[in-house]
Amino acid sequence: MFSSTLKTIDKLKKILAKDPQSKIFAALAEAQRESRNLDEAEATAHKGVLRHPQYAGGFLALGRVLLDRQKFKEAVPLLKRATELDSQNLLAHQLLGTAFIQLKEPKEALKAFKAVLFLNPASAKARSAV
Repeated sequence: MFSSTLKTIDKLKKILAKDPQSKIFAALAEAQRESRNLDEAEATAHKGVLRHPQYAGGFLALGRVLLDRQKFKEAVPLLKRATELDSQNLLAHQLLGTAFIQLKEPKEALKAFKAVLFLNPASAKARSAV
């Protein structure tokens, strides 16, 4: 699996090099995050959101990297931005709730997980959080 992830990363880097304005940066940052190259993933996602400030997927990718780095306070505004740009983004709401739990902000976590339940009433994780 590891070699296939590296091949994917190489492929995505080539696409981004040919078209620096591509939104493929989010997929690249996610692949880098999954391969535990968090420095590179954060840099890729950060550059991408600067180029695409209206792309929820970019903010979500950067937020996920920051959560992995346990930078919960930094992740919150990015995940909030993802939910503002795409109010139906279930993962963004879920990760935002997770960040608030880590920051010991139960009221904010409750709001985020209620949004998850609104979008997906069957979410066991959101139900247990609420």
